[in-house]
Amino acid sequence: MNREEILEKVRAYVVENFYFGKADKVQVDTDLMEDGAVDSTGFMELVTFVEESFPIEVDDEDLAPENFGSVSRIVDFVLRSVAA
Repeated sequence: MNREEILEKVRAYVVENFYFGKADKVQVDTDLMEDGAVDSTGFMELVTFVEESFPIEVDDEDLAPENFGSVSRIVDFVLRSVAA
């Protein structure tokens, strides 16, 4: 998958599961936690989605807003992890 395909897949998941179809509210750099859309349970749902959707395993040290705080950060994390 390329960056654009990953971005679309992640954004679609976020819109469907946290913004309930309101795609106009989600930009690639929207801070999902600061915006109030993702709480601690939602954070773990995002991690599970990433592990099930892409060929990566998320380690404990990866569980940080720097990797999961926005659609763009998730995409960057996936790309880094797949490349490693």
